[in-house]
Amino acid sequence: MTTLASILDEADKALAYINKNASESKPLDPRVFEHLASISGKLASGQSDNSHFYGMPAAPKPDKPEAGFANGSPSSSGLGDTNKAASDLTIDVYESNLKVAQVISQKTAATASAINRLAGKRGFNSVRALADVSRVADRVACICEKTALTEEWVSEDLGKLAATSDHLHGLFHSKG
Repeated sequence: MTTLASILDEADKALAYINKNASESKPLDPRVFEHLASISGKLASGQSDNSHFYGMPAAPKPDKPEAGFANGSPSSSGLGDTNKAASDLTIDVYESNLKVAQVISQKTAATASAINRLAGKRGFNSVRALADVSRVADRVACICEKTALTEEWVSEDLGKLAATSDHLHGLFHSKG
């Protein structure tokens, strides 16, 4: 998967599989969540470099940065230092949100696996449980696919999804 289109096609196929099996009350293969995590990693690896997705060579980097705005050099307006600090903060936010999304994906995969092991036991509604897990995984995949992980609202939404994922994971895994 080297182009954005092929990565998105893979994500669509995985989500279609989840939706189809959840609607038909079929158990989900937990590897699909691992696959979604892998896909989100591929999106994240080249998100700031469009040439990664279009199969084009990256633009050569200059030997020496140009003086001025957004590269840490003093500028006439004094904004160079401010932009450097904002840039550092943005990468921290991005990395933090990406890590949260990856942890959620890992926990949903483990939870789906545990639910599939319990499927068919009397009194256990595996379809509903998998639908709950699928809902969390779908929302995380949607955030990773359709937004920049540095947007202000993403941290809050991922935090809520992480709490839901932790709760679901805790229902099927011992805390010790």
